[in-house]
Amino acid sequence: MRQLFKCYMAFTGNLYRILCLLICPAIIILVYGVIRWKIGENMAYGFSITCSFLLVEVIGNYLLSGGIASKQTEKLFYLKSSAKGEEILRNAMVADILRRFFYFVLELLLAVVISEILPENGRGSAFGKDGGISVFLGLLFAGYFYGTIGIMATRLFDSFRVAISVLGFLFFLASINCRFLYLNTPSYSIAVVYLLLSIVASICSIYIVTRRFLGVPR
Repeated sequence: MRQLFKCYMAFTGNLYRILCLLICPAIIILVYGVIRWKIGENMAYGFSITCSFLLVEVIGNYLLSGGIASKQTEKLFYLKSSAKGEEILRNAMVADILRRFFYFVLELLLAVVISEILPENGRGSAFGKDGGISVFLGLLFAGYFYGTIGIMATRLFDSFRVAISVLGFLFFLASINCRFLYLNTPSYSIAVVYLLLSIVASICSIYIVTRRFLGVPR
């Protein structure tokens, strides 16, 4: 595990660590509290968390590894000079997946805590009392899956405009999913299904980037 994150830190600069790993998540958590207190409704609350997660992770990963699997990339050449280049790349991607899942779980737990400790404002029910917790979890895990797909897309195209377009499309999908889950209250199994899909997408992403790395001439 230590080796995984050592490789991950080799890919990240100080600015990225400060902004994407510390400041942005802290700001988002504060915004969660304001939204929950002002709106007090699980669907809007879950949608705001999902969109915030997508924004930070997709754009953050574009800054970190955007275009590393594109056909025109030159970003992997320097790793070819190392005999452990493939191992370093794979370890960094695995560490990023583990870090992202840890952040997701942490944000989810903090969201639940915020929901429980904030007083009611009369505009919505307490967390889970309106039967919306399955909608809330389903939407968040759907967002996690969309984030995984978005990150894979940004690695295939070295273009900020593509990253923004992908992010906008994911917001659109999240809004549709939000409405669908709200009108058709799902079971908790939907969250498990989205989590399994995220795992498959993550494995595919590692495979695609690794194959691209092996195809880059020395």
